[in-house]
Amino acid sequence: MQKAHVLLVDDEKDFVDIMKERLELAGYTVTACYDVEQAFKEVQADEYDVAVIDLIMPETDGITAMHRIKVIRPLMECIVLSGQGTLRIAVEAMKLGAFDFLEKPCDHKVVTQIIDEACARKHEQDNRIRKAASKVYSRLEQAMVGATFAEAGQFDTAKEILQKKEEK
Repeated sequence: MQKAHVLLVDDEKDFVDIMKERLELAGYTVTACYDVEQAFKEVQADEYDVAVIDLIMPETDGITAMHRIKVIRPLMECIVLSGQGTLRIAVEAMKLGAFDFLEKPCDHKVVTQIIDEACARKHEQDNRIRKAASKVYSRLEQAMVGATFAEAGQFDTAKEILQKKEEK
């Protein structure tokens, strides 16, 4: 499986730079953002699998940032990080759509494992949506073929085509 495309969002430049380097060495494609507005521009411009977002930043909190990212990219998974997290905040983040909540400092193996799990969930959701869309398109195509026969006055053929689709 292809490694995730990760967006790091944290105002602590040294932390982001170190995490970015470690994730890139592990094979991930990583974009670092040192403020939330830069992250929103990135999310609008490019497709990411996972965002790793700091909870406390000067412009906004990580939960609000996560919510805004999810509005732009609903299937993108978000992991919230904090050096000052509480159980209550972690539960709130998860209820509001975070894939997970991690406390700083983070063990690199744990971070990569959670990123991989989040990426796998995103890809599963993408695949389910593609399969559902394919079924819808197939049924629509069959209905259009049936309608074409009906317009030509070949009602029995149209009925037969539509009944075959219902049997599948």
